[in-house]
Amino acid sequence: MSYLGTIGHLMTGFGLRELLEVIYAPDAVGHMLSGKAVARTVRGHVLVGSVLNALLASSVFGVDLQSIVREEIDPARTATEKTREVSALHSEEVEGGDNSYSIRGNINDSSLSSCLKLFDQVLKKEVPAEVVASSQELG
Repeated sequence: MSYLGTIGHLMTGFGLRELLEVIYAPDAVGHMLSGKAVARTVRGHVLVGSVLNALLASSVFGVDLQSIVREEIDPARTATEKTREVSALHSEEVEGGDNSYSIRGNINDSSLSSCLKLFDQVLKKEVPAEVVASSQELG
C-alpha cells in the first residue's frame, strides 16, 4: 500500500471521503483514498489542508467565513484593501479565551504597508520568489 493509500485507510470514518466527494466523483475518491490517483490525491489533500487552515484561522481571529463567501467578489479590490478592512475590524483588541492581545503590537504602519504591497505584487506574479525571500520588509 502506498503512503497516500495509508492516509486514506487511516482517515476512514473521519469524513475525508465525504469531504472529497463534494469536489470529486465518488469513484475518483475511491481511487484517491487507495493511493492510485497520485496527482489528484495530492491536490485533494492540499485543498482539504487549506480549508482546515482557513477554518482554524477564522476561529482564532473571529472572522465569519460564511459572510465572506456570500459577499459578492469585487475584482477591482486588491488584497491590500481586503487585508486593511479585516485589520481595521481587529485593530484594537482581539479576545482569545483568557487572554486579550493587540494585533498591531509593535508593527509600524510603514512596514505593514510595505508587506501588503509586496503581498499584492506576489499575488499578481510581478515579483519572483527570490526577491520576496531576500526582502528587508519580511526580515
